[in-house]
Amino acid sequence: MRPMRVGYARVSRRIQRLKPQRDAPLADGCERVFEEKAFSGKSGRKALREALNYRREGDDLVVTMLDRLARSFRELIAANSAAEAALIHENLVEDGFRG
Repeated sequence: MRPMRVGYARVSRRIQRLKPQRDAPLADGCERVFEEKAFSGKSGRKALREALNYRREGDDLVVTMLDRLARSFRELIAANSAAEAALIHENLVEDGFRG
């Protein structure tokens, strides 16, 4: 089974739009993009958990920017540690990074 690319998109303000964050991972080859609107810090990131649960070992998690994964550096480290433990590679589409 070949590795799959799974996208994650999140907006945290009502003026932000999901479409650009959804379109970039799709254009980058993602087969599925999980998305959510999280207007409070208490959202629980249900779509992120779903994306992490959906992927298999070796799959790529694709986001447009690191701040879509976490609200703070501490949260980003925790998310990255969980991703590494699950053998997921994060890819940043807009910044041109490949992990």
